Formats: sequence, C-alpha cells, structure tokens
Amino acid sequence: MAKTKFRDEENDGDDGGDLPGQPEYSAAKATAGLEDKEFSKGVKNKLQGAADRGGKRDDEEHLEGDWQTFDDVRWSLNHAKLIYMISKYAVTAQSVDDEESWIRNVPLLVMVYEGIVAGVLDFDYAPQSTLISQDGMSKRTFMNVTQEGKSAVDDLREQKLLNGLKLSSEDFQPITAYQTSVRGLEFVQQIPIRLKKDVDGFIYAPKPFQDKLLLVQLRREFDEEEEKEAQHFYLIADGGFEKMSTVTEIEDVSYVASPYLPLHVRRSEKPMTSNAHRAGEAASGESNIKDDLSEAIHLAHVNLLVGEWIAFGSNQIVALNERLGAMDRCQGGLFTSKIDSDPTATQFKVPTGLTQVGILDYDLINCINFEAEINYPEAEGIVQVENFGMHLNVDGTIMYGMKIEAIMERKADDISLDMLSRLLVDVQKDSSQIINDLLSAYQRSLLEMIFNGDEMNRCKYNMVIAEAIDPKLNGEEYMDRGDNENELKQVIGDIQSAHNIGADDVLILGRDGMLFAGPNSRRHEPLLLFYLSLLVRDMFIRVFFCPHLCARRPAQDHPSADHGARERPQQHLQGAHDAQQRVARHHSPAGDSVIPGRVARRHGGARAARGRGGGDAVQGAQHGQHATRRGGARQRPQEACLGGAARAAEPQQHDRRYQHQAAGGCLQER
Repeated sequence: MAKTKFRDEENDGDDGGDLPGQPEYSAAKATAGLEDKEFSKGVKNKLQGAADRGGKRDDEEHLEGDWQTFDDVRWSLNHAKLIYMISKYAVTAQSVDDEESWIRNVPLLVMVYEGIVAGVLDFDYAPQSTLISQDGMSKRTFMNVTQEGKSAVDDLREQKLLNGLKLSSEDFQPITAYQTSVRGLEFVQQIPIRLKKDVDGFIYAPKPFQDKLLLVQLRREFDEEEEKEAQHFYLIADGGFEKMSTVTEIEDVSYVASPYLPLHVRRSEKPMTSNAHRAGEAASGESNIKDDLSEAIHLAHVNLLVGEWIAFGSNQIVALNERLGAMDRCQGGLFTSKIDSDPTATQFKVPTGLTQVGILDYDLINCINFEAEINYPEAEGIVQVENFGMHLNVDGTIMYGMKIEAIMERKADDISLDMLSRLLVDVQKDSSQIINDLLSAYQRSLLEMIFNGDEMNRCKYNMVIAEAIDPKLNGEEYMDRGDNENELKQVIGDIQSAHNIGADDVLILGRDGMLFAGPNSRRHEPLLLFYLSLLVRDMFIRVFFCPHLCARRPAQDHPSADHGARERPQQHLQGAHDAQQRVARHHSPAGDSVIPGRVARRHGGARAARGRGGGDAVQGAQHGQHATRRGGARQRPQEACLGGAARAAEPQQHDRRYQHQAAGGCLQER
C-alpha cells in the first residue's frame, strides 16, 4: 500500500481544520468507542499516517478545510473523492417516484483502480484472485484490487454515508452493491468543485463524449497469445466510446527463489537445490510496477507453501512415479501435457517453456517429492529464478514450496509484502501449469468439470512462514483496520483472527491464507501442514458445492419433470445408473468399464480371479480375494465425492517389481 511514515512532530493546534496533521476518521477509532472530538495524543499519532496519505497532492493543500468535518468526523480527501464518485453512479431514492440505483462491488473496484492510475486517488493496489459472475457462470481472474480503497468504503458505510445491498447471482455467488445515502448526499454537497472536477476527469469519457458517464463492462474473449479465454473489463459510454481497462494486467517483479519442502513430508535426507548464491540477479532485473510503494510490514527469511486438493489415489501415484521415472537410473527430465498423436513421426514440436523435474524421494503408492524448475518465458527485463519443491500425496493434498532468496533489491532478511503479493500471483499461475503437465487425462477432465472450464485459474491456499516480522506487535494490533491489516490482506485475504503464540511468535489467519511469523515458526510445521491439508479440502468442497446447486435449478424450474420422477422412481433411478456407467466408462483412465457399487459385489469374484478385486493396483494381487466384501462400497473419500458409486477399473498387469514389493510389504507409510 502507498503509505507514508508516521511523522515525529505533533500537531498541537487548537483548531485542526486546516492542518494536515489533524486526525481523521478510521474504523479503529469507532471500534474503540472514541466518538468525541477530544482524541488522546496517542490516538492522534496513530491516525497521523492516514491523514498524511489522504489523497492530497501538492496543489491540493489549499483545498483542506472545515468542509471535511461532517457529523463530528473529519474525512480525508480520498474519502471525499470516493463518495462523490459513487454518488455519480448510485444514489438513494429521494421520493417515492424515484428509483434506487446501485453500483456493484466489482465495477466499483475497476473505477477506483482507474482513479489510482489517473493520479486522482492516492490508494495502492495489489493483484488478487477475484471470482466474477456473468451469465450464470462464475470464473476467476487476477485483477488489481486496492485494499485501502475497500477499507475507505467500509469507513463510509460504518458512518451511514453509504448504503450496502446484499444479493446473489444466478450461480449463487454473493454480490455486494453500494449507493450514496441521504446523509452521504449532504456531505457530497460540501465537497469543493475542484475535487469534483478531478474525479470527473476519470469517470467521464474524453471528448467528444465528455458528458457521458463511463460504465464498466466485462467481456470474455479468446486470447490468441495465451490460446485460452480471458476476461477483460472495458470502459464504455453512450455514443460508441470504449477502451479496455488495464485492471487485469498484473505487474511482474524480478525474484530468486529456491525449492522448499518441510522435513515432515520428506522420505530421505537428500539436500534440495539452493539458489542463495544467485540472489543478486533479482536486483539486476526490472519490474513493471506503476505504483509507488512504501511498505508498512516486512518479513525475514520467508518460506511459502501453496496448497490445493486434487483427486488422487494409489493408482495415480504409481502411474506418476512411473511417468517421472522415479525408479530409473536417470530420474526426472522435461515434461509437457501435450499428447503425442503421431508416435512414429521423426520430429515432435512443443511450445516454448517446459518444466524441469528432479526427483527427491518417493513412496511407491503413497507420495512423491520432487523439485520443479520453471522455464516459462517472461517479459523483457524481468528476471525470475523460479524453483518449486512439490509434494503430491495419495490423499489428494498437493503442496508447492518455495524459499524466497530475494525480490528485486530486497534480500531474504527484508521482504516486502507489496512485492510478495505479486510474486504469489506467479506461484499461483505457474503451479497450475506445472501440475497440469503431470496429471493424467482423467484427472484433468475432473478438474475441468468441477471448475467449469476455469481450472487454470483455480484458487489455492497461501501459507507464509517467516522467521521474523517487523514491526513485531501483539496479534490483535495487526487487525487495526488500517495500514497493517490492509497490507496483510494483499497476501492472505480478509483477516479472520490474529493470535500470539508464546512470547515471540504471531499467527494471523485470513480467508485465502495464513501468516506464521517468529523464530519458532519452523517447530510448528507438522501442525501447520495438517491444518493446510484440511483447508485445501474445504476450498475444494466449496467449489464442488456450487455447481450442484446450479444443476438442481433446471429441475426446480420445470415441475413437470420432477413430478415424473416421483411417479416413476425406479425407472428414473435405473436411467441415472445407466448414465453414470456411460460417463464413467468414457472418462476411465484405463479405458475399461466402471462398475457401480451394487453391481461390483455381483462381479467381485470374476474381478478377483483377474487379480483386480476392486482395490488398488498394487494391492489387487495381494487382496483380490476380498473383492466381494469390498466391491464398490469402501471407496476413497475423494472418489465418493467425485464419482458417486462409480470407480475406475484397475490395469490388468503390473511390473513384477511392483508385485514383489507389494507382496513383501516393504513399502509402508511413515
């Protein structure tokens, strides 16, 4: 966030109406019950930074005055500009004959960003994964969101200058809309004409459409460079004017990172690659950050763990170990998800940018750990030494680990949260591409179904582990609804709680991640990993839940179809079973038929004779005789979640090496 250091001097003026040091409203003040004009000197100093960065340029100093005080609260220039902008789009009805008008949250964020780029609003922004709903379908995109601007909107709402409206989209996504209240309109009348003209400069179209208000429109277009659908926001006005906003153009930073995985998930003591000697390369690189950054919080010796959940099982782990060559003399190599449709041809061409994989250790049926080096092309001047440590577990938990050696000129002992937020966007995007190259076609089809074709933009959980944080405060002091909280939101989302862990460590939990900072942070890694595995399941289930609500809507919209199902339940149930078999057979990774649970019990004996008794590939040879008891009833949780009663058939034969290891029981989970 664009922040200014607290001033050492104090403002002892009696009437602070025209003085820049006058403390202004903040939500922290309201929370503490400080609603009178006589603030303590300590509160004045705490609010000094907000007053200094209140959207004031050198030519705006003379605009400050008594007009900023409304209902015993002194508002900053940023607050005044923001409420005036909202009043041009959404106001409350003045009479029974008027209509209410509202501005939705996402278009508001786009317009606030345009104000920042135009130099009118003095907020900072950082990239954030945002879920956007259009035409009954929600898709994620990274857009530049200002946490300071969102906090200012909340300030105005708390004082009843803005009204908020909660509603939901066609696909059941929550949406918030805002409008200027009657009290807010009274405050707008006090705002000087000069400030209003500054705001008009970016909310109205240029000549010859200068009297037309700009509106925000989302378009989903095919990006020829990326070869996929992309979401772009356009600013349009009556008369034919339109231009594309840069709100979805994410800024890059140069950085150097080494692979990292907690010792708790390792199966050996093989050392991981260190790029610490290359930290100086980040300082020689460039960034395309347009905003001037001044940080409030710094971290030292940061380890990142980005987690997600994808349906896995023993069969998939065995197949992945085979594909990565975990048991070969030359392990790993370069990988791509492209299918070889002509294996006998002499040449094979793939796009630039492959993933280099180096095996660390593995358990044949439980997990695999490896390093992944990213070789994707970057913009000119951007230097990114990007190495991941990756852990894939049989229960579906996937972790991408990274140790930050340097970001731009900042070394490992001085990491800025502003720059870290931009690095995390790279981690989120590149990790999706890496795992896409390693998943089977069946797993990719499941992700495509769950995320409605938007699987490459899926959200992941960010766990930040640091050895030190500056400033070191009590946990609750980071939730100040001001500088500290706004900066933390850029990395871990909306703050839910903050806790002191002993005398030296602090734990901050957010909606999209968590921060654990302190000298003892590494001692708690086993517990943190367990918490991460639960959170990624929760994120997946939330995504899985929404499509099923949407799938139920057509039946609810057509009562006659639902009545037919009640009249002929057996026929509809049998039809559902047949359809399920057809879909599962079509998506089976082995190409074999898929047997529903009750049918599996009838066919258990035949499957056991083939050594495939409904169990895992390696365990089938040893436990095939139990197929009639197991059938399809004892499914793995992720398979029950994704496939109901259907289950993929196992390969008929396996390498003798696998059968010997399974029979000998030499591979046991740690």
